[in-house]
Amino acid sequence: TKNVRAIQRILRSASDRSSPFFLFTNFMDPHRPYTPPASYQRAQFGTQLPRREIHRLNETVADPWAFIRRVEDGTVDKEDLEAIRTLYTGEVEFLDEQLGMVLEELQSRELYQDTLVIVTADHGENLGEPDERGVLRMGHEASVSDNLLRVPLIVANPRLNGRVVEEYVSIKDLYRLVLAV
Repeated sequence: TKNVRAIQRILRSASDRSSPFFLFTNFMDPHRPYTPPASYQRAQFGTQLPRREIHRLNETVADPWAFIRRVEDGTVDKEDLEAIRTLYTGEVEFLDEQLGMVLEELQSRELYQDTLVIVTADHGENLGEPDERGVLRMGHEASVSDNLLRVPLIVANPRLNGRVVEEYVSIKDLYRLVLAV
């Protein structure tokens, strides 16, 4: 993707210097519209979905306000919800591959040993699950459910001892972590 190619260019220039660098990037892949590459659709569905079907799912099922109307009308289709979740899974798997490419680039440039890698998200997604009031929600509007608030947080460096933290961690704590490292 464009992001990975841009990061590779930046890392090439960083590996030519001995000074520290800071790199921040956004990956928009796991955001609506959910349109994972064809190979990820085939892996998830066993086939590539027609463009028209992906458009229908994104515009009439995954659109948060259209979804609210379907909930109110009682016309939410469970197969459509499963298709949205499957598209989303394809997006996340594609992003995982992209992040792997960034890590490989860091390793090939001998930058990984001295790099703190942080992966997190600004919000999660509702994918047709009930919110805190039991109302089915889609997207990240009109809700503060755990699906939105609980986001991944991965902090990695070969020198860190790996562990899983079960308690809640605030993203605001990242500032102190980065300064401490």
